Amino acid sequence: MHKSILLVSLLILGVIGEHLKAVNSLEQTSDIFTPAKAWNNGFNYDQGYANFNGFPRGVGDLNGDGKADILAIGSTGGSNTCISDGSRFTNCYHYANNLPTNFDKYPLAICDVDGDRREDLISFTSNEVRVYLTNGVPPYTYTVWTTEFTENGGQWDSFNVVPRMVKDVNGDGKGDIIGISSSNNVRVALSTGTGFAPSTIWLNYNYGKNFNLYPIFCADVNGDKKADLVSFLANGVYVSLSTGTNFTTPTLWNTGYSVDSTWDNFNGVPRMLADVDGDGKADIIGFASSRVIVSFSDGNSFGPGYQGIYNFVMEHGGWSSYSVYPRFTADVNGDKMADIIGYGYQSTFVSLSQGRPSNITARS
Repeated sequence: MHKSILLVSLLILGVIGEHLKAVNSLEQTSDIFTPAKAWNNGFNYDQGYANFNGFPRGVGDLNGDGKADILAIGSTGGSNTCISDGSRFTNCYHYANNLPTNFDKYPLAICDVDGDRREDLISFTSNEVRVYLTNGVPPYTYTVWTTEFTENGGQWDSFNVVPRMVKDVNGDGKGDIIGISSSNNVRVALSTGTGFAPSTIWLNYNYGKNFNLYPIFCADVNGDKKADLVSFLANGVYVSLSTGTNFTTPTLWNTGYSVDSTWDNFNGVPRMLADVDGDGKADIIGFASSRVIVSFSDGNSFGPGYQGIYNFVMEHGGWSSYSVYPRFTADVNGDKMADIIGYGYQSTFVSLSQGRPSNITARS
């Protein structure tokens, strides 16, 4: 499984006090994930990466070995990556130069857009979408693949209001652009392998125009190798399946993880989509205030919440906000099950997925 992970935008920067300097592994009773271990000591708050919006970070399989790597953008726009060897992030190198350092205004994504199984970096600038293909000798340079989905190319001026993602929605192995416009149109620009085709409307639906309140993602939740739209709205989690040419009308898959059930902002209680049990269908991973909760997809709905781990949350480890301590989910050891990656105060921590034990019971 090569899960690219969408880089997420936050406007709330968060404040950290002296008592949070030991963001670390505390109580770690777990049904699904192993106890957290430090895999790398870079790209964290203590190294100057003070917030996600100014210092974006992400994960993705950059060398095509089936294990997700980490990547970070510094204050001057330079990006660095460290490669996963299955037990740590090492072999760090300079990836690219002159990247934007305001994620909400100029979002980035990591996804394989040319079908070579190595994930690439996609940068949405003021007037063009730049693609840094991960091939050749780093630092990598960009080519312009489209001028749509930008501030000057359609008023795409805030990820929080008009989010953009890059995922494979037609199952051809190449990541496509998905954007939710201010007029509620879900526009898709398919990758040709050398550029993004002109966008077309795949769905019209009001997703709320506020990512922090109503986060939305693109992931394959029914196992057909086409990424679907998953939105966390006021009263539950809604899914719009990809047909390869459009998205179906949203249907309710779970009544939790929503504003009505106290999941009222992404910065404080993040939610993500990734295949935790290796069955080819993306599951919900929710970072509540007291624990991580997982709801597995059966292809038609998301089931009840199961205890994932008592860590990576405010009450266990001091993970006060996504802005200060971003977390991601991706397969970092090559077993096709998504793990948790958290950028803490001094270290980047990993908890490996153990899959879905047959004897676990719902805890939410």
